[in-house]
Amino acid sequence: MAAPLSRGTDDDDGGLPVGGPITIFAALAALAAAAYFGWIASLGRFLAGSAFGLFMIALWRRRRVPTPPRQVRVQRFDDGDIEVTWSQPRRPKKLDRYSIEGFKDGRWLLLHEHMSTTTHARYPRSAQPVVTQWRVTAINRHGTSSPSGEVEVKVNDGQASGQDPGREEGEA
Repeated sequence: MAAPLSRGTDDDDGGLPVGGPITIFAALAALAAAAYFGWIASLGRFLAGSAFGLFMIALWRRRRVPTPPRQVRVQRFDDGDIEVTWSQPRRPKKLDRYSIEGFKDGRWLLLHEHMSTTTHARYPRSAQPVVTQWRVTAINRHGTSSPSGEVEVKVNDGQASGQDPGREEGEA
């Protein structure tokens, strides 16, 4: 079964989300109150300690989203099976699984949630909808990588081609 993917915008670097006019106004109001009531010295020490503590927590718990899988190849065999192979991301960061996606009718579909860290999968042709392009994403507990490069299916005629495997069609 194929489900449409949502277009995620998880582009942040894992820092603390501080923004908006209300947050800035509250910070300025607190600073003005501290200056008015003479708390500025003790408040300064408190804020410096808190800022250092928050920095250390953010450094310790920063997000480690994996990088995209590399060298994705999709081959169709004589029997109609589709084989998807890829290399681990450059920064795997404790991977949980991979998602294999296909492009059909102008949108990306989640074709298979590969619940393993192995870097290959083979599927019967009849089990997948007709897709024009494929891509793979890596997933861990911190999030999903950006997608790999988009590749097209390479037809494997069952004979050794003698080409360098690093330069075949359908590789990202």
